[in-house]
Amino acid sequence: MHLKRGVFLGAALTATLALGACDSFKADLDRTRGELAASNTERDGLRSELEAEKTKVTNLDRQVTALNAKLAAAQSAGANKPATASQGSTPAATKKEERPAKHAAKSVGKGAHAPAQKG
Repeated sequence: MHLKRGVFLGAALTATLALGACDSFKADLDRTRGELAASNTERDGLRSELEAEKTKVTNLDRQVTALNAKLAAAQSAGANKPATASQGSTPAATKKEERPAKHAAKSVGKGAHAPAQKG
């Protein structure tokens, strides 16, 4: 009987120690679960941000494609214009360019009033 009592006390002591150890493990487990929940929340938030940024990138890609199409259309329209319009010269500009040459020839004939030539 004495032996049975010893075994019973040993089992009770082991159970008490096990429960005491389980309490510390339970506290660690609860803390780890809290950290996991916080990490999952942060992960979900980052995933949402990533999806929003992907949507922005997709929209910007569409805008770039549309602008490139407009640019190509404008360049092809500019290539189809007549040569005089694309060069930017007009009849009035051509006449202005000719005037200094005519006046220079007249002033050379007058003698002392001839402009000094630049080198």
